[in-house]
Amino acid sequence: MHRSLLLAFLFTPLVFAEAQDSTAIDRDAYLAAERKKADEALASWRVATTSSEKEALAGIAIDAAVHAEYPEAVLEIASDRIYPGRKIEIPTAVRPVELEVLTTLEQAKPNRYGGTFPWVIRRISTETFEAWQPGHGLLFNRKGAVLNEAHPPRRDGVGREWYGAFLPDGRWITTDLWELDRTLSLFSAAGKYRREIPASVLVPKGADDWGTDLIGWARSDKDGQGWIVSVGSEAGRGLAYVRPDGTHRILANKENPFAMCFPRDLEPKGFYISLFTSSDDLQLLFDREEPGHGAFVGYPTYSLPPASGSILLADGDSHFGFLPASHSVFIEREIYGENSSKTYETWFYDERPKFTGWIAARPVGDSSTKDSMLFLTDRGNVVTLNRSLKVASQVRFTFPNGHSAVPEKTFADLHLGFFRDGDRLTLARWKPKL
Repeated sequence: MHRSLLLAFLFTPLVFAEAQDSTAIDRDAYLAAERKKADEALASWRVATTSSEKEALAGIAIDAAVHAEYPEAVLEIASDRIYPGRKIEIPTAVRPVELEVLTTLEQAKPNRYGGTFPWVIRRISTETFEAWQPGHGLLFNRKGAVLNEAHPPRRDGVGREWYGAFLPDGRWITTDLWELDRTLSLFSAAGKYRREIPASVLVPKGADDWGTDLIGWARSDKDGQGWIVSVGSEAGRGLAYVRPDGTHRILANKENPFAMCFPRDLEPKGFYISLFTSSDDLQLLFDREEPGHGAFVGYPTYSLPPASGSILLADGDSHFGFLPASHSVFIEREIYGENSSKTYETWFYDERPKFTGWIAARPVGDSSTKDSMLFLTDRGNVVTLNRSLKVASQVRFTFPNGHSAVPEKTFADLHLGFFRDGDRLTLARWKPKL
């Protein structure tokens, strides 16, 4: 071996190791400097007396804390120095509730990346609800009986993230029979193909529109007369209303999809980095913004106009919304620990928005009285919490075999819900009210 090559071979690992150590030292120094900057701004923020001064100092502290990987400082500001105070204590008493299993749903085969397809579950009307996988949809009545099933004749598509959508009479729609077919396909209740409508026809592109002609999501309106269909990639460029006979029109700006769908069942809409949802009375919107890359990923900002303040919350996820019949809001935090373990917290704010408390649990539905919500604790128990943030009860669902039943989505007014037993998803009902 040539001497120069031998020397290069012998010393390259040492040089590389030295570069690694240097990089680590530089990174540690940077984190320490940013943390010091955050602590200094935080100390000044704590004693500031004017709102403008506090806002400016909070901005400096948050920016430095995010770059210092120092979420504790962000949480202190987001809670106005209260967290971990105002924790909603969960009582020790737990009432057991045994479920009656109605049906066990079949999970689709793994996707091309080896992962599973999440179930899409929607409440259509007071009398019906649905559950979908890419190749199979089920329509249920209020007693949990199957009214109809759909088997989309897919080629290489999966139906985007929404898979398909029923009307209460059993007719259904889907998209992406072929991947990126950019078409809405309509079927009869018997599963017979009826017609198709290109996305470009449902909501034609304007001069300033860009993106792809996708069907981003669709679902029945609460009256069961037709489907609300979102057209366009990203946040979508417009909404169409489609009837089973194929007639369709573009929804006007004043036609609010949150008003047209079953109350409190339409999840936040928009693009994954820019989402919004509506209060029950349709008077307020609650927004979530998060960068698609960079240091502030994992630090979304929530705003509640016309209130001037906003909430930048570490680990805030896309499960957020309004408390029932209220302008107070909740935000779920998904917190990763060692070995990819996860814990959950839900934070609460009033409409100003000011921090009002938190619970070590995540929301899974509304109570049967419609003035409370149900929250799942890390022990697998379900807590009923009212608008005043008072715990009304705590139950633990179990299957007849004694296994713990973890709720995926509940319809408490029907005494029905979808529950997990390991990897299996089961529709079951219970007798006591929640």
